[in-house]
Amino acid sequence: MLAEIVPPEILTPPDAYSRGFHRHNGALVIDGWLRRLAGQDARCRMVLGRLGRAFLHVRGQQGLGFARLGDYARERLGMSARELQSLARVSARLEGLPEIRRAYENGEVSWAQVRLLIGVATPDTEGGWLALARGCPECGAIPSSSRAAWPGRS
Repeated sequence: MLAEIVPPEILTPPDAYSRGFHRHNGALVIDGWLRRLAGQDARCRMVLGRLGRAFLHVRGQQGLGFARLGDYARERLGMSARELQSLARVSARLEGLPEIRRAYENGEVSWAQVRLLIGVATPDTEGGWLALARGCPECGAIPSSSRAAWPGRS
């Protein structure tokens, strides 16, 4: 499966003795593939969330013979029930927060940031929250110690 995603020649380091070789060339190529795959991860989470919502709504695990959601999620998806529920919850919230959804799909904010943003942002305040999240990409977390400090609140 790896070969279908990343061509094998990409994983083979360039000949170190060839003309014009620079040791950082390989890193640049691999960086491009890593960023492309990370973008696919964002799309996959969005699709998993949408499908997960529909599956949870109809209690699909029972129709497939699983007594518990956790059993289904672990056996069929390789994730916990909580992760599937989280994906579904985030997907549902992002439907009402289009700016945050676009920022995530474009790689401007991380999954960790999105999970926090959907808990505090409203359609009226999402722009302020996005500005805060973009200003602190290494945080992965947004301080929630004071509601008075939240964008759009007085």
